[in-house]
Amino acid sequence: MKPIKKEVITIRTSLIDKKLLKVMAKDAGLSLSKYLVKAGLNQNLRSRLTEEELNTYKSLVKFHNALTSTSNLFKKKDPRLNHEIQLLVAEIKLHLKNFQ
Repeated sequence: MKPIKKEVITIRTSLIDKKLLKVMAKDAGLSLSKYLVKAGLNQNLRSRLTEEELNTYKSLVKFHNALTSTSNLFKKKDPRLNHEIQLLVAEIKLHLKNFQ
């Protein structure tokens, strides 16, 4: 069960800072209140992925899966090619972890 949030904090800021905070909260996919709480508690504040970044991520996942399958096909027939493919798969996996 979530704790009941009933405490109110009021802050003073300039209009420019307020607008900037709202934009940053929107980019992170959070309300202004949640954004300020997370920022104040030094929690992770990631921006949402753009459509292009999301499509790139999906493509990398497809490449990763296809190359892994290809590597399995060449495991015994051509070990050197299998090794090269495994290196590429590892590099893609590293990039996928950076997305998360």
